[in-house]
Amino acid sequence: MNRKLTIEKIYNALIQQGKVTSKSDVLGTDPMEDKVFTKKLTVDKELGEGASAIEVKFIAITSDNKEFNNTSSSDVRVNIKNTRNQWCNLFIEETPENILELVETTVC
Repeated sequence: MNRKLTIEKIYNALIQQGKVTSKSDVLGTDPMEDKVFTKKLTVDKELGEGASAIEVKFIAITSDNKEFNNTSSSDVRVNIKNTRNQWCNLFIEETPENILELVETTVC
């Protein structure tokens, strides 16, 4: 597996196919006017068995503009849930290869 190429493929799929949502930027200078935009793709696949099983739920990216032209592949987050219903967000560059392969197979 070429890790860098896989990450770029996932990023491109997210940018091209992701569903956009927006909400107020609570960290902005004018939270009622400033917005952040998120693109998200559903993965919804299980990985592993028993107590160590996880669900890869989504991949997502956030930007301060609708075009997402200030983002890069390293900004992608992988949203994971464990068997105790606890959520974890991993930046894609920190994600293990088996999870990357599952995401690539699902969204690309």
